[in-house]
Amino acid sequence: MINKIKRHSLPIGILVIISILVHHVWFFNLSPITYGDWMVDYLEKINEYFSLPDIWTSDSGFGGLNFGISFWPFIFIAGALAKLNINIYLIERLVFLWPIALLLPIFMYFLSYYILRSKMAAFISALVFEFNTYLIILKGGHLTLLMAITFTPVFLLFFIKTLNEKKLIYALIASFFGFVISFYEFRIFYLVVWLAFFYTVYHLIIIERIKNFKQLIKLGFFSAIPVVLVILLNLYFLLGIYGARVLTSNSVFNQPLFGAWYIKLTKVMAILHFGWTGGEIIPWKIEPIQWQFFLVPILAFLGFLVSKKNKLIPFFTFLGLLGIFLTKQNTLPFPDIYQWLFDRVPGFNAFRESGKFLIYVSLSYAILIGAFIGWLWQKAKDKKLIAIASFVTILTALLFLWNAKPIITGELGTLFVERKIPNDYLIVNDFLSKQRDYFRTFWIPTNSRWSFRLNTMSIISSYNINHDSWQSFVADGNETYIKKYANQLFDISAIKYVIIPLEDKANDDNFFAQGKRKDFINQVNKLTYLEKINIGTKEIIIYENKDYRPHIYLTEKKETIYKNIPYTKIDYKYINPTEYKINLTNINNPIYINFSESYHPNWKIRVGDFNWFKAITDKNYFLPDKYHLENDAKLNSFLIDPKKICVSNQCIKNSDGSLNIKLTLYFTPQSYVYLGGIISLLTFVGIIGYFIFQIGKGIVRRFSLRSLSSHR
Repeated sequence: MINKIKRHSLPIGILVIISILVHHVWFFNLSPITYGDWMVDYLEKINEYFSLPDIWTSDSGFGGLNFGISFWPFIFIAGALAKLNINIYLIERLVFLWPIALLLPIFMYFLSYYILRSKMAAFISALVFEFNTYLIILKGGHLTLLMAITFTPVFLLFFIKTLNEKKLIYALIASFFGFVISFYEFRIFYLVVWLAFFYTVYHLIIIERIKNFKQLIKLGFFSAIPVVLVILLNLYFLLGIYGARVLTSNSVFNQPLFGAWYIKLTKVMAILHFGWTGGEIIPWKIEPIQWQFFLVPILAFLGFLVSKKNKLIPFFTFLGLLGIFLTKQNTLPFPDIYQWLFDRVPGFNAFRESGKFLIYVSLSYAILIGAFIGWLWQKAKDKKLIAIASFVTILTALLFLWNAKPIITGELGTLFVERKIPNDYLIVNDFLSKQRDYFRTFWIPTNSRWSFRLNTMSIISSYNINHDSWQSFVADGNETYIKKYANQLFDISAIKYVIIPLEDKANDDNFFAQGKRKDFINQVNKLTYLEKINIGTKEIIIYENKDYRPHIYLTEKKETIYKNIPYTKIDYKYINPTEYKINLTNINNPIYINFSESYHPNWKIRVGDFNWFKAITDKNYFLPDKYHLENDAKLNSFLIDPKKICVSNQCIKNSDGSLNIKLTLYFTPQSYVYLGGIISLLTFVGIIGYFIFQIGKGIVRRFSLRSLSSHR
């Protein structure tokens, strides 16, 4: 295997050098790389990632279902690296940036070489795949998506080898890469499953032309292994989402189609981003197509024409046409088909915006254009033809390499420029990180990319919360924090600090495009329930709400935002975002436990000893739902009546007749995460065990052969 790779050292070496030079900002410094939704956390937060997966997230807003739980493996890896005290910006590069820059062209190179058997063709394929404008734009902020795409060619390579050679080891390698794709971006894995299905059908009819049932079963078995194993490896999150009863009814699947207004068929056929200028991109502005991009589909079509004898070329041609047809969404021709698929095909409604289908076009064009270049060099037998082949190859390479210019120069901005954390944020984060009690920070108008957050120190964006949990509070158009009940609302929401961030244009971190910063400051200065404090910042302004309440506390009456209900602190212990241990002492009368996380019916209370597995098997394991209430702050309250709950449960009676009660506050879908995690772990151990067995078997075989030869 190593000797086979060595034969490709020159083209791979050139690809690596090109990629490093293009992405020089990623390789030659350790500055934070961040833009848009791509945030970089601090060491304290990344340390929290070294834990089991949680189906509830509590580090932003008032908590909610963690639909990003599928990301857990790479988050766990980042947490493990943080525990080793590795620089956080080096972690960002190890987990995302460097694999994208280096592995994306290499994996595409080997897939293309396996299909085309030409180093030059494979080299061009890698350039086409890495430097088309679709993937370049993804590099500017959608790194989880791009990491999944990075591993797609190598998955497809081993999937094709699995069906060709019917070897279990290839199926398991494909499974491993399929799992990597799935935990970086499960929607890309969904597309890869369809890709594997289409190829299986093509292999069945065109490649092997299977005619008997036994061959069909064998082919079906090997094609199903990678998909089945990846599903098993993902049960930790699939069962968790199932347990929350939101597997298909959630925000990912319940959104209307989007993007038809900027989709142009000519640009789709050229794999051209709608706003591509060759420099800085103005958000949502449609740019005219530059003439050179018309060459892209022409080169792909020529690849199809000259390489039809290669049995795999028609498949990649079909893949490209399918990708173009789906990416055009509900525009002409046949505008209703995408909507029909969106409404009726399970999982398809995760693609409200059709751009992700460009992965099919990117794969297709990379192979087809590489096939054309390979054919040219195969025909080049004299100096004249060699000159033509060289000219076309260089022209093709430059056509795609030119797209990298704005990355090199930094014109494209986004994740291709260095960032520097303003000193004010370092002061704020140092101030917050030294505090150990639970509280939230409230950012007006929204939080910065440099905001500090932990599971026990959640950040709230005023803008986001007004469009979510507090939407009903701002129906009149006025900000929540100026309402008459704002003081009480902030108290029971555990909001300790209100922060107004910087107008940081240098880092694309400016939140005051729709209003002047001084207007927000003047408005908050008038609030009597907040006290402005000085922690040493020059521009960031911080206010303290001294009456904020704990995360979990007791009241004798149901909590409300309309009057001040006296409260009592209680002894509780945070285990993880889905579990808390509570000890109540000297309880005589009914009381309310108030828990300042978003109300969800799956938050339950168990009296006495707790076992996560019984949360699945015992329907009467928790207090009845009638005791779980949503207070008018949209948070959780639980009625605890000692006379009713201590009849058949474990409570300790004191000499004065009062009761000590041990409780567990638990988010029940987490039990499905644990159950699925056990199955996923066993599957992973089985795959690794098989790899080790095969490696050991190979070593023993080589040792035996050497012994036999020495005896001879």
